[in-house]
Amino acid sequence: MNITFVSRHYELNTTQKSFIESKLKSVRERYFDKRLDVQVELTSEKSRQRCELNVRSDRFQEQLRVESHDMQQSIVEAIEKLEMILRKRHDKQVNRKRVEKREQTETQVEAALEAPTDEVGEEIAPVDLPEIIETGAKPSKPITVTEAAMLLQESGDQFIAFRDASENEFAVLFRRQDGKLGLQRHGS
Repeated sequence: MNITFVSRHYELNTTQKSFIESKLKSVRERYFDKRLDVQVELTSEKSRQRCELNVRSDRFQEQLRVESHDMQQSIVEAIEKLEMILRKRHDKQVNRKRVEKREQTETQVEAALEAPTDEVGEEIAPVDLPEIIETGAKPSKPITVTEAAMLLQESGDQFIAFRDASENEFAVLFRRQDGKLGLQRHGS
């Protein structure tokens, strides 16, 4: 990691220099694998204290400028701004990889369900799906929506499926996130 310090109308002391180097070293360890070149430019003009960071890497280039009334504050804000940009960039790459992986597994499942064949033409055994365990079915008589709501409140479940007595249709009554109940009817 190459760090170049440039100061204009400002004297850079050793504590600030070591502080900047330690912060940039931690940023490099967290977000960069290879080469990192940073130019730190500190400028003082009247009551303005400016810190500019020019960061260059193999796949990254960014120029940051922060101005305040205190040089230490400008330095800290510039490094925090750099970390925020790098964190967003990292999260975007990780999320993209997750989406690609999820799409890949979905296509693998679809391909497995279509009874795939190998290069010779022989059928390959499908992917093992989790075992489905049938629970004891309760004989259900048609009930009203009000009765279903009472049953749902008593049980504490998230939803209840029933046959609506008034419409003679299959329906699902469920809890919404806002605390209300939702009803969805399905034709028979």
